[in-house]
Amino acid sequence: MNVWVFLVIGIIIGWVIGWIIDIVFWRGRYEKLEQQVATLTTENATLEAELENKLQIATVDSAEIEALQIDIDEVSEQHGALKTQLLNAQAEIERLKQQRSELTGSAESEMQRLRDKLKTTETKLEETENRLVEADSKISVVDSTPQVIVKQKDDLKLIHGIGKTYEKRLNKAGVQTFAEMGALTVERVIEIVKAKQWQATEAPNWLEQAKLYADGLSEDAVMAQLGLSK
Repeated sequence: MNVWVFLVIGIIIGWVIGWIIDIVFWRGRYEKLEQQVATLTTENATLEAELENKLQIATVDSAEIEALQIDIDEVSEQHGALKTQLLNAQAEIERLKQQRSELTGSAESEMQRLRDKLKTTETKLEETENRLVEADSKISVVDSTPQVIVKQKDDLKLIHGIGKTYEKRLNKAGVQTFAEMGALTVERVIEIVKAKQWQATEAPNWLEQAKLYADGLSEDAVMAQLGLSK
């Protein structure tokens, strides 16, 4: 009887000791687990805060990207418009160049036509003047007496700068000799021959040559004295 009591008591004591040991062991593990859970909770909170921050940053970056994309689209549109304007300007420049070329060609043709017309008119005028000089030279003055006074005529074309046309104009004005021409004034000789402006400066030299020829100098002597060349 006593043996069985001690045996039961021993079993009970053993179970109680085992239960106490389990409680102590699992309590330590439980505390460690609680600490791990707290640490993980803190880390999770930190990670969630970081994730939220990154999400906010990502949202801001996305907005900036959208704004930049809008700016890029606007710049692209402006670039396209400017390119179109540039092409239109180049086309307008080419058109103006073509128009200028056509106008230049037309103006040059008109100028050439006017030059030709002026040249033809000058030729006809000179021919008319020559015919008038020839007609005047055929007219003779008839006196009441049968005497005909013949006036000696010098070759005024020997004067450097006096051609056939100017000689005829001088003869028509009654200037037949070197002496008569040398007696004229500069203004009178310019008036008679109708010298152009660029030729009028040569009139004093013409008169000087006429005076030398009237004095009997040869053509070579006159040329040499005045420094002229044939």
